[in-house]
Amino acid sequence: MFSCNKMKKLFGIFVLLTGWIAVLSSNGRLGHAQGNNPEPGPEHISYLDYVPKPSSFQPVLQPVASLLEEGVGFERAKQKKQALEKFQAAVELAERLLRQTSRGYHDELLLLLGFAYDKLGRMEQAIQAYKQSLELRSNNPLVLFRHAYALRRKGLCAQAVPELREFLWRTKDGSHEALFVIAECLLETGQEEEGLKLSQEAYQNNPLFLPVLRQLVTLREKQITKTSDPAEKARLENSLIADLNSIVKQAPDDREASLKLARLLIKQGDPLLSNELLKQAESLSLRFAQESKYTDELGVRTLFDAQIRQGALVEAEKTIDMALSAVPDSVVYKTAKKQLEIQQGVEKNDDQ
Repeated sequence: MFSCNKMKKLFGIFVLLTGWIAVLSSNGRLGHAQGNNPEPGPEHISYLDYVPKPSSFQPVLQPVASLLEEGVGFERAKQKKQALEKFQAAVELAERLLRQTSRGYHDELLLLLGFAYDKLGRMEQAIQAYKQSLELRSNNPLVLFRHAYALRRKGLCAQAVPELREFLWRTKDGSHEALFVIAECLLETGQEEEGLKLSQEAYQNNPLFLPVLRQLVTLREKQITKTSDPAEKARLENSLIADLNSIVKQAPDDREASLKLARLLIKQGDPLLSNELLKQAESLSLRFAQESKYTDELGVRTLFDAQIRQGALVEAEKTIDMALSAVPDSVVYKTAKKQLEIQQGVEKNDDQ
């Protein structure tokens, strides 16, 4: 027989346990505790490039997430037809499950449905699905971000920015992504100073975040064209080189960033004082010249200029001859050939 005190203790433990289970199973499933300021999960996700992971969802929802994950895989492989088929199948399955499952699953189903509509380019329907998800569970930062980002891509920055600021208030996770999107909106409306400030803040929060690095490159290029102060221009160019180096390290296939970096290195390089910069410029541009079989005019011209600045006239001649063989009528290549002939003439005269 239990004493009265033991019965009271057991009853107290039972109340505590049932209370915790109620919190954990809110919205009808475990692992989704609600509150005013939910903490991010242990696994960081990208809010901007979010891809649903089947293991993150309850079993009944996993087939929808699997279709979306497969669709993104096809999309990244540039297999558009197969990707669209997967996204459409996800829409149809999610809509059917909304009719068949209990309301406790609907907030996540609507997230998946919104993502599928988003991938199909049906932005109004995506926005509506995300909105309905938020109506069921307003404190989900992922859905809040996706809704705001869909609004921004629909051109509705005035509605997107307040939601992104709310996202920043709710969670520190992904703050660089929210700051980046807010900065995009500000820059589009001519608020360059505030946009630059937020871009720099996003960069400080995550210095390896490629979208904000590219954003900063564009902003610094504008600043360089506006300033007449040589010292300020040099400072901006050094910052630009640092940003471009970060981009190229992460995305070596980024032709635009690679050749921009090479052009700046040629400008700053000196064959006597900083030949390493010229070597780097040559290496960056050589790849794109060779991959294009010397039809990439900017890549070839950059390679040629790097070789000329190093005084490597034999290599420069080989480069421009291969380019002219590939594109005989190129004005860019003909101009470079004339420049080379002048340079060779100067060297001959110096030797005499």
